[in-house]
Amino acid sequence: MLQDPRESFEQGVGADKDFITGNTKDDGAFVSSAIPLGVPRPNDTNYGRAYDNETLEAMFLLMLGNAENREELYQEVLELYPLIKSEDLETRAIAASDCVTDWLMTSTRHWEASRHVE
Repeated sequence: MLQDPRESFEQGVGADKDFITGNTKDDGAFVSSAIPLGVPRPNDTNYGRAYDNETLEAMFLLMLGNAENREELYQEVLELYPLIKSEDLETRAIAASDCVTDWLMTSTRHWEASRHVE
């Protein structure tokens, strides 16, 4: 198993290569909010797919696709991001954005970084 990319970089692995990888904290907002560029319109408190728990759950189950154990995987998502089930809309929207950012953006950036250090 490869070591964490950050540790590799700190040890100087790939020092002869110029590359930048990363993402912003809210990159996943465009998926969880269904608002172009993840930027809400002024005075818009809808927050798209996070509007209610049922819609948000449906979004995550859709993202899990045809996995045989998608309900189990969704429960694991809830264990890592319990605020996704919050009754507060803003809290739920932020938690969903954090989860989707980690899932779709941060994980792929870690994969990309680990490929660079090989």
